[in-house]
Amino acid sequence: MIFLRHESLRQYLRDYPVTSAFLAVAIAMFLWTVVDGSQFRPFLLYERYAFIPSAIAAGEWWRIFTATFVHQGWMHILFNLFWIYVFAPPLERYLGKGAFLGLLVAGVAGTVFFLLSTSEAAVGASGIDFALLGYYVFLLRRKPYWLDAQSRSILIAVAVLGAVMTLLVPGVSVAGHAGGFLGGFGYAALWNRRGR
Repeated sequence: MIFLRHESLRQYLRDYPVTSAFLAVAIAMFLWTVVDGSQFRPFLLYERYAFIPSAIAAGEWWRIFTATFVHQGWMHILFNLFWIYVFAPPLERYLGKGAFLGLLVAGVAGTVFFLLSTSEAAVGASGIDFALLGYYVFLLRRKPYWLDAQSRSILIAVAVLGAVMTLLVPGVSVAGHAGGFLGGFGYAALWNRRGR
């Protein structure tokens, strides 16, 4: 089963440098929001770091970066980073560091594209979570042999759970999740068209 993690922390950091760097930046940003107090005042967190379409249209492009890494509350960051910790390594190994970084960028780009069509403010790495899911769904359809039966079952369950949570949980960014998923799925289609 490809999602079980057996590595030591040192080996994980060595084998999955892009994933590790992403997790480290997200944790550092969370700690920074604790230090600057915005973690305890959601209106400040959004005012300073959130993806706000009108602010980005006015030139505050740095929000694309900060909103991807900033989270509101312990549960938010734990859920998103656990997802990345588990599901990112097989894709980083499969794609290689450079192409995997491209997948993360595609996930952010898809999220940005969809969020700019709304007035929705958002924070968190769930667009990246869903970009990973989008890539895996492509593999399920086009290269099912790449995944063992247990991994396929887990992915199907995660995809269903992700869709249900996106549609039913209040406050979840539907546009962010949809954009991330389509960014990941589209990237997979382009990458695998090259004969890989």
